[in-house]
Amino acid sequence: MVDGHNYDLVGRYSSPKTIGSGAFGDVISAWDNLLQRKVAIKKIRLPPMNTEEAILFYSRSLREICILPPLKHDNIVQVLDCYTSALCAEQMTEVYLVTNLMRLDLHQLIKTNKQRPNDMRIITASHVTHFLYQIFRALKFIHSAKVSK
Repeated sequence: MVDGHNYDLVGRYSSPKTIGSGAFGDVISAWDNLLQRKVAIKKIRLPPMNTEEAILFYSRSLREICILPPLKHDNIVQVLDCYTSALCAEQMTEVYLVTNLMRLDLHQLIKTNKQRPNDMRIITASHVTHFLYQIFRALKFIHSAKVSK
């Protein structure tokens, strides 16, 4: 249990701490006892498969789970594990996606920066240039890997 939410850590992961929420679920950090390092675990909650919105959600989640693992690049998060506690597809209500833990969350950095007075902001024009460079490097790599919709 982490901040009132249940996480199935399958015995491999310990010392969970809440990081935040992403587009598809909650994210925690945890210690990976197998790899001996900190990781991020995204808990993707799966809605009942009876609406058009649920079908779209499933396709987006499945796309992320399928596309990310083979992509190995400095500017793309690496998938280390993917699991569920369900015994069969009909019982599946959540999927866990384990990735390398990033030191910095760009969204949080931008949010924090905006809350500061103009003369005390920490993100400079050179930072923005560097962030865009990293994004474009990752995008170029994804395109070269022939990943599309």
